[in-house]
Amino acid sequence: MTFDGANVYTGLLGTLGVRKESTYGTWNSGGTTRCLGIPRKTMLTRIANVVPLGGIRDSRVPFGQKQLGYHYEGSIELELQNALPLVMGMGVVSSTVAPAPYTHTITILRAATGGTASYLPSYTLCQIYQGSSDVNVEALGLTAKGLTVSCELGALAKATIPFIAKDLGSDSIDAPTEETNDSYGSYNTKLLVDNSHATYTSGTECKGLKKIELSMDNALEILGDFNQSTIRQPVPGSLKSGLKTRVERRYVDGDFLAMVGDTEFSMQLQFIRNAVSDYIYVTFNNCLIPSAGRTFDDAEPIANTPIDINVSGITATATDANSSYA
Repeated sequence: MTFDGANVYTGLLGTLGVRKESTYGTWNSGGTTRCLGIPRKTMLTRIANVVPLGGIRDSRVPFGQKQLGYHYEGSIELELQNALPLVMGMGVVSSTVAPAPYTHTITILRAATGGTASYLPSYTLCQIYQGSSDVNVEALGLTAKGLTVSCELGALAKATIPFIAKDLGSDSIDAPTEETNDSYGSYNTKLLVDNSHATYTSGTECKGLKKIELSMDNALEILGDFNQSTIRQPVPGSLKSGLKTRVERRYVDGDFLAMVGDTEFSMQLQFIRNAVSDYIYVTFNNCLIPSAGRTFDDAEPIANTPIDINVSGITATATDANSSYA
C-alpha cells in the first residue's frame, strides 16, 4: 500500500443514498437508491474485536494479539427533507397507492410472536466521493441504532442516524436522485399539545417554542457466530427507556409546570411544506412530564422552561410525492 496523498477527497462533490436490502448484508440489484436528505456529516469506522494474548509464562507483558471478527459503526447527520430517516429508525412503513400525493404511515417495529426475532430493515449505504478518480463507499447491512430528530428556532430541522453495518462491498453503486424540495425548518414547524390544562386543549399550538428534540435508542444487540468474522443481523431490544423528548420554550405561561406528575397527554410535531400534499406529522402518545422548571439568564430577557417528557410510543404520517419508502 502506498500513502502518497495523490488524491484528496471532498464531501462538497459527494453524494449519499441508501438502498433497502432484501437479504441482510447483500446488495439488492433490483432495488432503488434513495436520497436521505442533505448530508451534513457522515462517519464510518471499522471496529475490530482485538484480544491480547498472554499468560502466566509471560508475566505482565502480552506476547501478541489476535483479531476475532469486526463490524462497522458510524452516523449520518442530515437536513430533514423527507420521511426516510423516520422509516429507518422506526422500522415499519405502509403507503397508499396512486395517485399522488402518497400517504405513508410509519410505526415502531414490534416484537414478533412465537419467539421469532424481529429485525429492523437493513440498507446498503451508497456514498460517492469525487476526486481525480472517484471513490465509492458501499457499507452493507446498515441498521439504525437509533434516531434523533430536532428543530431549533431559526434553523432547519435535522436528523441523525447512528448505525451498525456488517461489511464493505464492491458492487457498482449508484447515486440517488436528489430531493428538490427545501428542507423542513422552524419556519414551517409547530407543536400541538392535547391536554386539559389551561390553553393546551384539543391540539392547541405550543407558543414560545425554542427547540424540540426526539431521540430513540433501538438497543441493538450485535450478534456473531463461531467460525465467522462478520456479524449477523442485529436484533433490536426494548424501547422502555429509549424514547425521549425534550422541549425548550420561553416561559410564557405555567401550563407545562402544572402538567408535571399529572395525567397522560399526547403531542404532535408537524413539519409542513404544504398543508395538503407535503408534510410530516409525528405523534407522541401517552406522554408524562417527570420534571419541569424555569431558568433565568441575564443574557436573555425572558425566562426559559426546559421540559423532559417521557413518551410511551410514537407514530408518524408523511404525505409527499414519493410513491414508496419501502
